[in-house]
Amino acid sequence: MIYAYFIENTGGEFKDNSRLFRYIKEQNISEDNIYIDIADNKDELDALLEKIEPEDTIVLRTITDLAEKRSELLHLLKELQDFGILIHSIMEPFLNGLEYFNRLQGSIEISKYYAEKKRRLAFEEARKQGVVGRPKIPQEQIETALKLYKSRLFTTEEIAKLSGVSSSTLYRALKEQGHI
Repeated sequence: MIYAYFIENTGGEFKDNSRLFRYIKEQNISEDNIYIDIADNKDELDALLEKIEPEDTIVLRTITDLAEKRSELLHLLKELQDFGILIHSIMEPFLNGLEYFNRLQGSIEISKYYAEKKRRLAFEEARKQGVVGRPKIPQEQIETALKLYKSRLFTTEEIAKLSGVSSSTLYRALKEQGHI
């Protein structure tokens, strides 16, 4: 049996369902086998998942209509694949058939690899330029904080507000100068 599922345009992000509608018409999918949800409600998807059987096909605009989060999507795709449900995605033809979970998971792993590689390279470049970590507090600010502390007129909270030097930085400077 062939079923169609899509998210209706009810506001917010526009979803172009025209190619899916054309496919539904070409395949002559009956109205009883068409399930339509709105973005924040997945009742129709739940009803479809209760009805499908092994070797059935679900036609989608895009697999991202199935879940809000990547982890939820992967979990659902794994369940559908294990159950023997075929997926036909109009927007992701490379994910059609039964092995879509394996393909998508492989694609995600590759994306993660390159994102991590890009992050590492950017970090190394920032380290070379000396812009890693918090910016150093100017010595004049620390000296001002030390003078306020030594006057014994202010609490550390007041010194932090007046000088812009945190109490931990103030104590570190006091310790370095042997006052603590």
